[in-house]
Amino acid sequence: MPLELGICMGALEFGTKKQKDNKYLIIESDKFRFKKFISDISGQDIKDHNDKPNDAIRVIRNWLSNKTTENIPSASIIISEYEKFNTYLPELCEENQWTPEELTFGEYSTLVTSWLTLI
Repeated sequence: MPLELGICMGALEFGTKKQKDNKYLIIESDKFRFKKFISDISGQDIKDHNDKPNDAIRVIRNWLSNKTTENIPSASIIISEYEKFNTYLPELCEENQWTPEELTFGEYSTLVTSWLTLI
C-alpha cells in the first residue's frame, strides 16, 4: 500500500494538527522488500515479520506498548491466546456456516470479538 503510506506520511508532515499527531508502523515480510517497490521510505524504521503471525504479533505489540501508558499483555501471552482462538476457529465457523479459508475481514473480526467475550 505505498500510496496510502505516502498519504499518511504527507499528512504527518503537512496536515492538520490532528493529522500530525498520528503514528504509523511499517511492517513487511522482509525488512528490505520495500526497495523493490518504493525507495522513498529509506530511513524509516521498518519492522519485518518473516511471514510469521507470531513475529507480526510481537512487532505490533511492542510498537503499541511504546505508544501508550496502558498495560499491554506480553507478546507470548497474546500469541498463546491467538493460538487458542485458532483451535476454536473451525468450530466457530461451523456454527455460522462459514469456512475458515473464505472468511471476510468483517466475519473474522466478528468471530474474534465473540470469542473474546467468551474467555
